[in-house]
Amino acid sequence: MVECLRTTDIPEEIQLEQNLSNGVLLARLANFFAPDMVPLNKIFDFDQSRYKKDGKPCYRHTDNIVMWAGAARAMRLPEVLIPETVDIYEGRNINTIFCLYALALHLFRLRRGPPIRLQAGNAQFPESVMEEMHERLKDSDIPAFGELSGMLDTTMPSDKDAHSMAIYKINKALNSKVTSQCPQKGIKFSRMHTFQYLQQYLD
Repeated sequence: MVECLRTTDIPEEIQLEQNLSNGVLLARLANFFAPDMVPLNKIFDFDQSRYKKDGKPCYRHTDNIVMWAGAARAMRLPEVLIPETVDIYEGRNINTIFCLYALALHLFRLRRGPPIRLQAGNAQFPESVMEEMHERLKDSDIPAFGELSGMLDTTMPSDKDAHSMAIYKINKALNSKVTSQCPQKGIKFSRMHTFQYLQQYLD
């Protein structure tokens, strides 16, 4: 999250879970991977001044959560991994933390996010925090981390889909470039024209 948001002003451990209830960090994260869907100027209480003043989220903060969830769905993150808006808003965010991990892994696979750094042996937490988290996870229904890979595989585009999309984007970009260099209107370019231009462009 630090790499995506380019800031170190992110709460730690338990504070992060509580802070997610206002949806600000979630919406800012969504702006990183889906800026068209979640522009920064649409994020309510961006500096969290309202949240800090009241000491709790207000109803308008749910707009941030809804935008983040919509962006996650647009990335084809499995619906089962996305928490309910009310659960995030009311601070039941164990599932949200799990979802953020899954989303980070998913975005990296899509080449739209940085890799997850292995923190085993490096991250250190107070004993009280470890005990509290262990107790809360004991009766949690979140999937096991080992199940994530299989769940995400079902939503990843196939190689054929990715190849077709790449060809479509190349053709669209090249046709646009060719058209901009040709003053005559109404000229249509065939695939052969596009291929010839591509060959010339790459030589």
